Amino acid sequence: MEELLHYDAIIVGAGPAGIAAALEASRSGAKTALFERYGSVGGNLTNGLVGPMLGDLCSGTIAEEIEAALGTVPGICHDFETAKGSLAQLLYNAGVNVYLQTLPVFADIHNGYLSRLYCAGKFGHLCFSAPAFIDATGDGDLAVMCGAQWEMGRKEDSLVQPVSLMFTVTGIAPEQGLVCWHEKHVTDLGDGREYLSLCRKAHAEGRLPENVNIVRLYATADPTERVVNAAQANCVDPLNAASMFCAEVKQRQDIETILHFLRREIPGFEHIRIKSTPSTMGVRESRRILGDYTLTAEDLLLGRTFPDAVVHKADYCLDIHNPAGAGQAEGED
Repeated sequence: MEELLHYDAIIVGAGPAGIAAALEASRSGAKTALFERYGSVGGNLTNGLVGPMLGDLCSGTIAEEIEAALGTVPGICHDFETAKGSLAQLLYNAGVNVYLQTLPVFADIHNGYLSRLYCAGKFGHLCFSAPAFIDATGDGDLAVMCGAQWEMGRKEDSLVQPVSLMFTVTGIAPEQGLVCWHEKHVTDLGDGREYLSLCRKAHAEGRLPENVNIVRLYATADPTERVVNAAQANCVDPLNAASMFCAEVKQRQDIETILHFLRREIPGFEHIRIKSTPSTMGVRESRRILGDYTLTAEDLLLGRTFPDAVVHKADYCLDIHNPAGAGQAEGED
């Protein structure tokens, strides 16, 4: 007879959303389990090398506690390796049972409800039950496993936003303070050149990859380091293993081209080398679960509020990367 493990709340996916849900559930008195497919928690905050944390929420939220655990400083990327430990410690202190390297493989639906969830991991196979399940996978894996309807991509061609491989370089001259946050971050290099113009010129001349017309550089606590947000792959199916592998290979090739550009063009970057690359690609867009209501662009632009909102005073720019070319804005060449 199979072993059945019962919890009050089960969360799938230990990225920032899953961590927040698990902390709040456990602290509310629920016996809580958190499943994670990788060997550490944090999702893109750790395994994806995504930083810095941007945007704002109302005060007094779990986001502030997570930021505190990361040691977040405005405008500075947190330490990705330290974050693996600090986020795990938060979950441990809250009494959350974390199952690393664990994947849900089958959902048993009874009378329209998820009654049992079968998972596979180093332990073999286990069966879990709970009155409440939360899908924090980012791709809607659990919801789809339970039969939820979904859509993906833009209407005209089903393309999604590009996937990216961020990476960290070290070996920068400490006096070189160059950072570049976005496509309107104008920076004089001090020798008559402007950084964004330099990037676009290099792209036009084929000295940067086809899909890279800006090399964003984010500061860390170490002045000799930058987190680089540039490599991206278009026309990728984030649910297709072969498509994702091809994107991984292409982007790791592109990283070398980007490094060559920085070494050649930017004073103080001549001796940079890679310090770290992510263990998973950053996926901006995949499944959208079709729920009771679909948030529209007009809702965002007008700042519409809803009586059942769980996120308050969220503030972040419209951030749509071109699904079919270079640049951040959809339609940019």
